[in-house]
Amino acid sequence: MAPLFSSSARVAGFRIGLKAPKRNFVAPCRGLKENLALLPAHEDVTSVSVTCVTGFEHEIPAKPGKLASVRIYTEIGQRFGGVLDVEAAVWGLAQYDEYVDEAREVLGSHPNIDLLLGVVEEGKGPYAVEISRQE
Repeated sequence: MAPLFSSSARVAGFRIGLKAPKRNFVAPCRGLKENLALLPAHEDVTSVSVTCVTGFEHEIPAKPGKLASVRIYTEIGQRFGGVLDVEAAVWGLAQYDEYVDEAREVLGSHPNIDLLLGVVEEGKGPYAVEISRQE
């Protein structure tokens, strides 16, 4: 099955094969750095947990190398009511932009993107997104 999300073709800023989310959508720019500039810093977030009733748990700590993912997943939690579903995953993948293809080429290199791809392309989830903040 061909992936739904391909950066090889764009139409009006959206990738072919995807429908823009209906709620809370901010059209992405041309790259992760530019997309992050449009998001709040969320400096008080210490970690983001993505869980499922099946016992699956994915933790993203707020540490160097993971801060972009913490910001993106925090926004997913806030914009999509704490639920990581297909709509939220499409939005998240648009934020990661150029790194999505890299994640596909080298499996496991970007586990936070892999999780979003699993939701969009494999029907995994939905997941709960929980944000831990400094007290």
